[in-house]
Amino acid sequence: MLIALYGDDLLFKELRVKKELKEGNQRFLPINSDKKKELEEQFPLLFTNNMFGESYVVYFKKFDSLSKAVKKTYLAKLDIFREVHCHKIFLDVEEKFKDDSLKQEMFELPKPWKREEWELKVRQVSGLYGLRLKKHQIEKLLDISDNDLMFIKNEIEKMSVIAENYVVDDELFNSLLFSNAIENTDEFVYDFLSGNYPKAISTYSILLENMAAQQIMYQLYKNSVILYELMKKIPAKERYSFDEMKNYSKITGYNIPTISKFTGFAFKQSERKPCILREMDLEMAEELLIKLWEIDFGLKNGVVAPSSALIILISDWRKN
Repeated sequence: MLIALYGDDLLFKELRVKKELKEGNQRFLPINSDKKKELEEQFPLLFTNNMFGESYVVYFKKFDSLSKAVKKTYLAKLDIFREVHCHKIFLDVEEKFKDDSLKQEMFELPKPWKREEWELKVRQVSGLYGLRLKKHQIEKLLDISDNDLMFIKNEIEKMSVIAENYVVDDELFNSLLFSNAIENTDEFVYDFLSGNYPKAISTYSILLENMAAQQIMYQLYKNSVILYELMKKIPAKERYSFDEMKNYSKITGYNIPTISKFTGFAFKQSERKPCILREMDLEMAEELLIKLWEIDFGLKNGVVAPSSALIILISDWRKN
């Protein structure tokens, strides 16, 4: 069996694969396609182990990370499993294959502005853990996570451990919600991206009291990715109209509140902020993403101390 799982809903893709695993007695073989050594070592197991009657549920993560030619080669080798059912093989891809003969299943996240669909998605996740979240709790999870379903899943999983009668009261919800602090990262992110480094450093020190450095840097990285994507589609200027915001929302796929964080747009003139899009060019934005990756790697390996991570980032990035 060979099935392509296409779309951007990584959580429900994994749940689909694990559902298949629960229904049989096969071994699970996750393969990270973006890791060449792992791919080359584990791929032959599909053919050698089959000689001894051993079967797998295989999940090729990030299959699109392979080049077009390499992907074509692997697909040709996997083609036999369309008819031979010794293994159940799933491919994690972003877009649907043009090959209509290949079995494919769609796993798409709601569009950023489809709030009701997002709330339904969170209810589905909470239902997996037997939780009945209130509407305002779901809304808060969405607000602080910027629709990050994996983050939401981790928070719900944590709450499910100590919830009573499948319900989390508001006091417990707020105390468990890791991101009371994340609500304050918006200010940190804005200060950093707008070049107010003294204030960003001060806020970073405060955030470190409740959050790990990697988690703070993840928020900065996530917003920097959005900034980079917006810079490619939105011209940088001093002021924007609401009609422009609506148009840019359609073009980019991001909702108006998200775009407003980077353009400085607000309905009230007094609440408008400087446009972050004007603070750097695309080359600088690309370099920032690289430096953030390096800092994350350093934090994971103990090379970079959490207290000095931000200062190192600013120094390494701005020196160019």
